[in-house]
Formats: sequence, structure tokens, C-alpha cells
Amino acid sequence: MKSKKAWLFLGALLAISVGVDFISGYQHEHSILEGIIFVFLGFFVLGIIILIAKPTKPRNNSRDHMNEQIAYEVARAEIGTLEQMSYMDLKKLMGHRQTKSVEGVDGKMYNIEIQAFWDNKSSGNLRVIVAVDDGGLSAFRRPHTETLIMTPSGQLL
Repeated sequence: MKSKKAWLFLGALLAISVGVDFISGYQHEHSILEGIIFVFLGFFVLGIIILIAKPTKPRNNSRDHMNEQIAYEVARAEIGTLEQMSYMDLKKLMGHRQTKSVEGVDGKMYNIEIQAFWDNKSSGNLRVIVAVDDGGLSAFRRPHTETLIMTPSGQLL
């Protein structure tokens, strides 16, 4: 719809411009009445654009703005579950991306992705990253992430 309005706007400006040219005498073969008609048409189309243009409302809780606090809470809850696992169980997560969805307190579904990596292979420390998004644009821009690091002895860093 925006492109139609843009073309109407450009057409209106062109009509006004041509009408002003006719009135000012640059186009001697046209009458002043024709110029007035073009100017009138241009302003008429501009008026229509103004009437059909709807003011945009701010979008609260829209699909492109994730609630960071809820995403944080979802991620921390998942980290809390992972912290209860043994080092060997977390090590089994390496090389396998796990995904699941949970419902947030706002009623929206949040996607959780869990990945495990070597934080420092020589020391054996594992790093587990939990990424949370709501499926909107935040999934592509910047999901919320939380991290835990566990040593082979099971100590959390």
C-alpha cells in the first residue's frame, strides 16, 4: 500500500508542477485555465492521500520486539536445569544442537536452543550456551543468550 501512496504523491506533485508551469506562461500553447485544473487535481490527490493515510500506532509486544525480561527468565530457568546435570551428561550434548519451545508468562512461545562446546579442551572445561528468542525478528538479530561453564570435576565457573 505504501508504494501506491508514493506513486500518488509523485503524480500529485507532477500535476501541481505542470499546472504552475501552465499558469506562469512557460507553456504558451496552454491556457491558464488548464494550469489551474492541473494544480487543483494535484492538490485534490494530495488531499486524498492525507485522508487515507492512517496514523501508525506504536506496537507493544509485537513480533519484532522480544520481551527481554521474559527471555532472560526462560534462559535462566534452562541454565538452572543444565547446572543440575553431571559433567558427563553435559558432554553428551556436544555436537548436538537441542531445540525446544516453552510458553512464557506473557503467553508467547519462546524457542530455546542449547549447544555445548569445549571452552578449553586442554582443561576439559565445557561451555553450554542457551539462546532464547520468540520467533520474531529477534531470532535473526540477537537472541538472548546465557552461558554456563563446567569443569570435569563438576564445578561451575
